[in-house]
Amino acid sequence: MDPKFKSEVPLHDRELAARWSFLDREPDACSVVTWRMEVVYLNAAARSLVSPGWFGCRCWEVFPVGDSTCAARCPAVKAVNKGNEIVYCEETLYPGKGTSVTVGVAVIPLGKKARQGDAVLLIRPKIPGRSEEVFRRSLLERAQELRELCAAAPRKTDPLNLPPPPPCLADFF
Repeated sequence: MDPKFKSEVPLHDRELAARWSFLDREPDACSVVTWRMEVVYLNAAARSLVSPGWFGCRCWEVFPVGDSTCAARCPAVKAVNKGNEIVYCEETLYPGKGTSVTVGVAVIPLGKKARQGDAVLLIRPKIPGRSEEVFRRSLLERAQELRELCAAAPRKTDPLNLPPPPPCLADFF
């Protein structure tokens, strides 16, 4: 399959994109994951952080973490599988430019009956010198707002009502 032809994108992927596209308006990076922590959607801010080919990979395989054993200690895994409360955790990312970035992550479980994603990870870089308490509170407040937006968003899209991909003449040459 040639990735240039958007009409060849699997229908399931297009449904997920339609379901979660409202997250593209979010300035912070957002990752929608399954209960197994497989990434099924990244908003524009998150896509700018990762390489292509992320769909279906585990979050620790997608984001450039320094410790690949993070899954064993990750509070996000527990929150997605057993909790309903929004959980805060931190991770250090290594984007490849020689410096590390510490990010705060708000894990927003969507419930066991959620379709097309079991949790949203809201990811925001920590700013050196900023109050830890203010940063954490701000991130968790935004996470609560996002949880409400996710609950209000349509659970499933009708694939027949998806607009066709725009034609691009250059794709045929």
